[in-house]
Amino acid sequence: MAELWRTDIHHLRQLKPDSDLIQEFKNLTRDQDSLIQEATRLTNRLIACLKEYYPVALELFSKPTAQVATDFLKLYPTLELAQQASVRN
Repeated sequence: MAELWRTDIHHLRQLKPDSDLIQEFKNLTRDQDSLIQEATRLTNRLIACLKEYYPVALELFSKPTAQVATDFLKLYPTLELAQQASVRN
């Protein structure tokens, strides 16, 4: 394990601060951060909309961005449609 660590350190020392690889890594991590922030903003918007217009959906699903929750919201975009739903026999 210690030998692996020394090898990793050796590889890190070989990287130049302004190399193309480092620039690409910086760009990728910046893009990842932007995507995480955008996902958080969209999740917050969804929760705010559900609180305003369809609060019972937040009671049904602990994570409103889960696939089952989004599938449900697509099938039953209003409380009225959800109340009209029935179990098939």
